[in-house]
Amino acid sequence: MLWIKRLLWLLIVIVASALAVLISALNTDTVHINLSFVQLDLPLGVTMFLSLLAGLLLGLFIAGVAYVLPLKARNRRLQRQLNHAQTLSAQSTSSQAVRNRHGTHTESAA
Repeated sequence: MLWIKRLLWLLIVIVASALAVLISALNTDTVHINLSFVQLDLPLGVTMFLSLLAGLLLGLFIAGVAYVLPLKARNRRLQRQLNHAQTLSAQSTSSQAVRNRHGTHTESAA
């Protein structure tokens, strides 16, 4: 199963690379980019690729902030609740063991 996943990723990388080469080859015109502090003259294909990459990274960052961070916070909260419940359970079990040793065993009504 793992080799199928790797093969699929390899296929995706090959197709994406072929598309990037094709787009770069078809869009060789030069684009002037002025960012105030730096001025660049890049081929249109490279500019398109860098724009796509910037959008991908920005989307991943937004997804991390909007989705992953709240899930991590919820996970921490649930872990604290679990630890608290386990502590209470351990204390309850140890207090029952002490009562049983001292002969103060209480029968529960069924």
